[in-house]
Amino acid sequence: MRSLSKLLFWVILFVVSWPVALALLAVVALIKLAALPFRILGAVIAGALRMLLSVVRLPFWLIEKVF
Repeated sequence: MRSLSKLLFWVILFVVSWPVALALLAVVALIKLAALPFRILGAVIAGALRMLLSVVRLPFWLIEKVF
């Protein structure tokens, strides 16, 4: 439903004023391109923290399996 409302917004904006719609489309693409390094960095940090948490939990998990 959310994507349908976005599509409807873009179609109405394109019909009303196509230069503004194309300019907004370019701006959105530039913003997403500028945010890409931060998303990659966030994924790397999340993976590193998940691995660190697994290393910390490993001894407790092994003790629980043994006893």
